[in-house]
Order: sequence, then C-alpha cells, then structure tokens
Amino acid sequence: KAMCFQKSYRHYQDEIVISDSMRALLDWLEEKDVFLGILTNGKTEHQRCKIKNLGLKQWIAEEYMLVSQEIGYSKPYVQAFLTACQRWKLKPEDTWYIGDTYINDVEGAKRAGLHAIYFNRRHHQLPDSKYLADAVVGNEEELYCLLKNMLER
Repeated sequence: KAMCFQKSYRHYQDEIVISDSMRALLDWLEEKDVFLGILTNGKTEHQRCKIKNLGLKQWIAEEYMLVSQEIGYSKPYVQAFLTACQRWKLKPEDTWYIGDTYINDVEGAKRAGLHAIYFNRRHHQLPDSKYLADAVVGNEEELYCLLKNMLER
C-alpha cells in the first residue's frame, strides 16, 4: 500500500497547477513589491519538484525558498521560522506567515513571534489553542481582500 501511495503521490505531484486566482494574487503582490518567501516541510526533492511544477520561481527567488530537510528544522519548530527570518533578514515581529496547517503553520509561526494567517481552504474546525491566528481566510479571494486591506492602511 505504501509503494502504491508513493507512486500515486509522485504522479499527482507532476499534475499540480496554480489557480488563476492565486496567480493573480501573486502578480498583485509582486506589483506592490511585497517580499515573498517559502518555508515548507518535506524532503528537498519532493518540495523542489512541487515548487517547480507550480512555477513559483516566477514570483519568488530561489534564495527565498527553504525546505525543512535543507535547513535541518521543520515546522512547527520555532527554529524553522527563525532560520527563515535570519536568512531573509526579517524581523519576526514584522513578518506575516500564511499557511494551511494550523499546528505547523499558525502555532509554529506565533510561537516564533511572527504574525500568522490561517488559510483554511478545507474549512476545518479551529483547534483549541493558545496560539491564535491573526486572521483566517477560506479561499484566495478572501486572502486577496485581507492583504489588500492590510497593505492599503
């Protein structure tokens, strides 16, 4: 079963595409000169393949893409987020992290002193946690509206 799952995972990893609304959001953020980086968990080969297939290098420079296997820390560990901030010369308190896994992304980012937006596209019930997301969105349009309001203050 594990081998079958792995084969299926690799097949579908090659099929992933970025949505038109996410493409438009990334274009807009680029126009606004917003810093973008990636901090992702997983094996380097798989994550780099996913990044390539999604075409994310169009918006995010290679040096701003970190994979947990490469840096030696994975989310939700605080050191993963602090390593990203150190490498990218960002202050945690001025940094916003957007993620779709509450424990790994939101709790990890908040424990490291970052702001966190929970991208709850699967509409999971929010966990009972002392680390609260600064905002919760359910789709790309809601994320765009939130970011637009934040940037136009």
